[in-house]
Amino acid sequence: MKLKKDQVTMMIQIQLLSFPKIEEDGVLIRFPYKKAEALFYYLAVEKSISRDKAALLLWEDEDELTAKKNLRHAIYIIRKMFHDEVVISPQKSMLQLNPSAAVSTD
Repeated sequence: MKLKKDQVTMMIQIQLLSFPKIEEDGVLIRFPYKKAEALFYYLAVEKSISRDKAALLLWEDEDELTAKKNLRHAIYIIRKMFHDEVVISPQKSMLQLNPSAAVSTD
């Protein structure tokens, strides 16, 4: 089934104030590690980030190859946690939340 450009495929509610939490279609999402969760929150607030900046931001103490490997794993974990592909790369060097997701924050 082909989706129209403006068709919403998932509803994501993000609570940033008090105790942070993420729900997809009313189901609580629990990330297995904090760096993947931090990347998701960053994308929810800032809308997009370059892969290089994300790797440097989250793994500043690692060498570039290790940081990029860790970033790929974090992206994999985020995609695995949701039913649809929530993180996309419109350009190979950029990451953003899928525009077809209805994301609401407090």
